[in-house]
Amino acid sequence: MGYYGCYKLIDEIHREPDNKLRYVLLSEFSNLVNDIRFEIAKYMQEDVHNTISTEIAIYPAEVGMVIGLEGLSVQCSECSRYTRKPIVVKQENENSQLRYCCEQCTYRV
Repeated sequence: MGYYGCYKLIDEIHREPDNKLRYVLLSEFSNLVNDIRFEIAKYMQEDVHNTISTEIAIYPAEVGMVIGLEGLSVQCSECSRYTRKPIVVKQENENSQLRYCCEQCTYRV
């Protein structure tokens, strides 16, 4: 689907009259050398906020990412609390998993 395909899908869903789109999870954006999901999500978030809606949060998905569907929140990778505004931390090692942190745990990672 690529970047433009994802962007266009978000735009089309957002235009639906009863749309409740709040989270978009991106995965499988890798180029076999290093993982670019973090950067793609960051740029797409900027594009979506500038042109479609500031209410849609875009996150790079990771194996082990836990989302609480009832409250639409993401579980902190450090303390297991749920947060509606997780901070995604990219580890220095290219092949390390992304971490999702609540505001309190961001500085521990």
